[in-house]
Formats: sequence, C-alpha cells, structure tokens
Amino acid sequence: MNMRKWGRLLPYAVVGLPSLVILYLLTRSLKTTTPQLRARNSDDSGPWEQLVAMMDGSKSLEALYAPQKLALVHSQKKHKITSTIQMSRHVALDNECRSRNSSLAWRSLPEAARLAVAQRIVVNDQHELLYCAVPLLSMGPWMKVLYYISPNRAEGLSDVGQVPGEELGTRKNFVYLSSFSLDEQERRLNTYLSFMVSRHPFQRLAIAYKLKLENSNAFFHDRYGKAIVKNYRKGGGGKNPTGNDVKFSEFAQYISEVSVDDMNEHWQPLETLCQPCVVDYDVILHHESMEREAEELLGVAQLSSHLTKFPYNKWDSLEASYVHTLYRELSPSLVGRLVQLYRSDFGLFSYSSLL
Repeated sequence: MNMRKWGRLLPYAVVGLPSLVILYLLTRSLKTTTPQLRARNSDDSGPWEQLVAMMDGSKSLEALYAPQKLALVHSQKKHKITSTIQMSRHVALDNECRSRNSSLAWRSLPEAARLAVAQRIVVNDQHELLYCAVPLLSMGPWMKVLYYISPNRAEGLSDVGQVPGEELGTRKNFVYLSSFSLDEQERRLNTYLSFMVSRHPFQRLAIAYKLKLENSNAFFHDRYGKAIVKNYRKGGGGKNPTGNDVKFSEFAQYISEVSVDDMNEHWQPLETLCQPCVVDYDVILHHESMEREAEELLGVAQLSSHLTKFPYNKWDSLEASYVHTLYRELSPSLVGRLVQLYRSDFGLFSYSSLL
C-alpha cells in the first residue's frame, strides 16, 4: 500500500489488541464452522421462515458480532479496511477460496474472464477507488456517487441526489479497469481502495424475477420470458407466448439448467462477475445492510465532505412475505439445485442456505 493510501486511512486505524483477540477467536470459530452450505436447526421456526429471515439479513454470521467502525488491519494478502464484520467476511471468503484452490493472480486469470471483470470494475483515479458494479446490488446509488465525484460530471450539480438516472447508463461517463494496460490494472488493484457488494443469492433471484419478468419489461419478456414459458410450461404457453406472465417456478427451473456462462448478469453468480478469489477487495458490503455500511465506507474513503448523504433507495428491496411466497412455489429438489448452483456465493459471502 502506498503512502498516500496509508495517509488517508490511518485516522481510522483503531485496531489493537481487542480486535486481534476477536479475529483470533473468529478464525477458530470459522475453522469449526466452515461457511459451507449447511443445516441450521437451532431455531424453533420452520425452514421457510428461517430462509426468509436469512435472506432478510437478520440471521447472518455477522449478526453474532457487534458492529464496529471500519478500521485498518493487516492481513496475509495486503492491508484491508475492516471492522469485526469485515473480518468475518474476509476470513470466510479466504477460507472458501483456499478450499477450492481458486485463488489466482490477476495475470493468471484467463484473458476472457479477466476482461469481463475489468469491464465491470469502475475506476476513480482522483480518489483511488475501484468498484465492481453489479445490477440490483445497490449499483444505482454507488454509480451516482462515482459519477458525482468524477471531474467529468455535468455542471450545475450541487448534491449527489441530483444526478439524473440516464447519466448512469452511459459507459462513457465512467472509467473502467479494462481501459488500462495490464501493468496499470495491477497497480490500481494493489493500491486503490476496492470494494464490491454481495446479496443473498435467493434474494438476487427474487428481485431479478420481480423487476425483469413479473413487472413490465419488454426486453426481458422477449429475450428470456418467451423461451422460459415455451420450455418450462406445460403446453409451451400456446403458439405465440408473450413472455410477460412467467411464473417464478418456471424461472427457477430455467436458472437451474442454464449454463453459468450463458446467464444474464442479473442472476449470474457473483463469483463469476467480480472474481473475489482473484481481486482482493478491501471491503465487501452486504446489500442487506447497505444504508449503514455505505456511510462508513464513505467516511473511510474520505468522501463524506463531498456528499451530504449516501443516495440510498429501497426500490430494489423486497418484502419478506413476497420472497416467502415465491419460494413456497418450489419443490425441495428444485431449491436444492439452486443451492448447488450458487454454493460458491453462499460460502464466499457468509450466507446460509438453511437447507
């Protein structure tokens, strides 16, 4: 880590003996409770209630540890910005990567996979930030932040909340890691403050279904809905299915059978999209607690003076009852196939399948 990055982060470096003790105990705990998919029978509630509670973020591993302000701590890889919650997330991620021998150097990643990730990572050189942008994971608010702090932002904006949505969908308004040479990519990956956002895999599927297939969305109805109805509905939906009435069970069947490489980014596993076993992200945010975690990260990145408040919105949030209803449609065997499909994301990001 360069001196400039140290200078920016040292005011937040409050890690001492208590934090090291916590990390030691946490590591021991995770060694005996590996963050793999596993049954959780300690609750008196039923399996579906437990599943919804987990996807609501109220019973994740991090809930066992009191939240602390982000701080600076040294790991075996590099310096990380972390709290006790971040420690638990990084320990889980590192354990999962090692268990599958999937920790690679950036240069060792196949060129096509490296390019796909580099085209997704937004770069801000002025504030030395890297962000892996994934739809429906608080992407809109974070792209607003990155646009607002960019020197190329439109004139007349006095608040991040004023950033028009149409500016976020134009790639030329942002700089991506793919625009740099391999050496320059590595330099930024090794020195800039990098972060990504995760979300419970079943929550991701539910919100993708709601916004892209259940709601009015002509592109997704035509591109995916018609084929899903034709292949997974008895009778094929007639001669000319519209694709605007896809059932969640049909969508789930499609997801369980399609190749990961052919998946749309709205439901492709995060392991593929952001490559967390290759890119050593300093901070892993959870969508479920974004409102609190985003403000802490803005402070660590010294962006609080540029923004009055993180532009958090709840447009891509879900009611637990809605998610509960969707997954009740699925057979246990289909749920099991989805768990297997997203098993890497469950383990990497400390989510439990409760199955």
